[in-house]
Amino acid sequence: LELNIPILGICAGHQFMAGYYGGAAAEAAEPEFGAAQITLANGGGQIFADTPDVQTVWESHNDEVSVVPEGFFITASSHVQGMENEKGDRFGLQFHPEVNDSEYGQNMFQNFIEICKKNRNSQ
Repeated sequence: LELNIPILGICAGHQFMAGYYGGAAAEAAEPEFGAAQITLANGGGQIFADTPDVQTVWESHNDEVSVVPEGFFITASSHVQGMENEKGDRFGLQFHPEVNDSEYGQNMFQNFIEICKKNRNSQ
């Protein structure tokens, strides 16, 4: 996480990223497995660009981010479903965009690729 490149943390990676940057993850009130509805917050940030404000995603976790690190903002919620740092190069998703049941997962990965391209071109 000290590399100067964009990083996308998914599920446990999202939780690890929160802890690494000074936030926290804890046991969820109830384990979540299956389809869930999320709502974008703060415009959804870069990862959710050109996706609807409400969408279905696939969850599979027992723990979740309980404290968002300083310098990050929530990009999607039912709880902390997505977060992004203010610099725009660290992204976390609690759900699994790689699963077909995440309606706009492919868009999210494409958005991340575009972020990586911009980062590469700016160096």
